[in-house]
Amino acid sequence: MMYVGVDVHKKVCRAAIVNDEGVLVDEFSFINSKKGFEDFMMKIEAFKDGVLVAVESTGNLWVGLYDFLEDEGVRVVLSNPSKTRLIAEARVKTDRVNARILAQFLRADMLSLCLLDKHGLKCPYTTLFSKKSVERLRSLRLGFIDDAVLESFLELLEALDMQISLVEAMSVMRVGNVTRGLLLLLAMRCFA
Repeated sequence: MMYVGVDVHKKVCRAAIVNDEGVLVDEFSFINSKKGFEDFMMKIEAFKDGVLVAVESTGNLWVGLYDFLEDEGVRVVLSNPSKTRLIAEARVKTDRVNARILAQFLRADMLSLCLLDKHGLKCPYTTLFSKKSVERLRSLRLGFIDDAVLESFLELLEALDMQISLVEAMSVMRVGNVTRGLLLLLAMRCFA
């Protein structure tokens, strides 16, 4: 398996390829355009079936490359740069270093990834169902059928949250250190 880290910029992208052992196999730059993406594909074509590419989510500069790779059948993931602290806090910040770190983090399964779907939603897995994210999901207008399906999933999520709260309250009650008032508040929270 080959792991590719791509540091994306407005005009030029920097790529680094490492193998399973973490050895740098190649690194190169390519233009952030369709022609540049085609050049990039020629470099990784030999590894196409055994390659995983990490693209850093930088503004909207990553979209063209991500879509191109996905259309070509290349396995690609989107890195959450705010969670990739080593790159953000690096003293020596160069495109070459960033691409290498992305590739190494990808190889070690240490990248914080963003979730992306056909509607363009993008958020870290850890905040997918936060209160703010649920509100954002409720505000989407996807079409009649999709809206109904989304609403039913959100209602299911709320029901599961209530069940979790009840189980937590019951487990605390078994410990025996909770007053009736606190249990009443927990129950009210579940059915509010």
